[in-house]
Amino acid sequence: MVKRKKTKLENLLNLNRYRKRLGAKQIKSELKNVDYEELKSNIIPGEKPEFLHTNMLKDIKEHLAHLKTAFHGEPELLFYHAKLIVLIRREADLKENFEAFKCLWESEHEFLLEHLNMRWLLSAIDTFIDHDPSVTMRSILLNAVVLINTIKLYETERYLLKIDDADETSYDLERQELTRTSYFHLFDELSSFRIGFDDTLRNMRWRLDDVSSYEPLAHKILINVFDRVNERGSVYTRFRARHEKPRNAWWSE
Repeated sequence: MVKRKKTKLENLLNLNRYRKRLGAKQIKSELKNVDYEELKSNIIPGEKPEFLHTNMLKDIKEHLAHLKTAFHGEPELLFYHAKLIVLIRREADLKENFEAFKCLWESEHEFLLEHLNMRWLLSAIDTFIDHDPSVTMRSILLNAVVLINTIKLYETERYLLKIDDADETSYDLERQELTRTSYFHLFDELSSFRIGFDDTLRNMRWRLDDVSSYEPLAHKILINVFDRVNERGSVYTRFRARHEKPRNAWWSE
């Protein structure tokens, strides 16, 4: 059985929730009257660590100081974005900080989509899903989360199976030909993907465009995620390299 979320009463009596907010007032005051253009042009000095563990530290100042190292060499606006997410997750002045977060996205979505890595883009999407009042916005963006988490699972399994370095040149030619000419069942009579010719992803992309068109910001975020997985190393990227039928292409050129 899936563990349930805590009730409102259980959260109300959870002292740890209040401890995590200590010091948030001062942080919030530092984020007032920000100049987006100035933050975009200000590069945080220092060298980014190759890998950074960023589990939440209880002290918010210590947590943000540690987190800041992940943005060394990056525009300060990205760290400002991360600080808002930290405050929101700690439920500090939730309404006000979410409004600041949403205002940032409405004003600077092009910059954020260009510069945020997938980790922080996914964190932003989760924040919208958890707090945006629009059911349509939340529903559209949940597609991006399902897509990325599915890729995260099977790519991790590829690592465990020691095939993480395999690419489309590693395919078994006999099996590849089978998937070009016919289908086979994966599980529960789910048909396999016909490499080179299948229109499944093209049709899915059309549906993504159609459903998300009602929320322009959600559409831009969702399609940005979809484009990334087709360009930056996933099964979408590998199958795209083997696609032969231009009319069935599912990606944007």
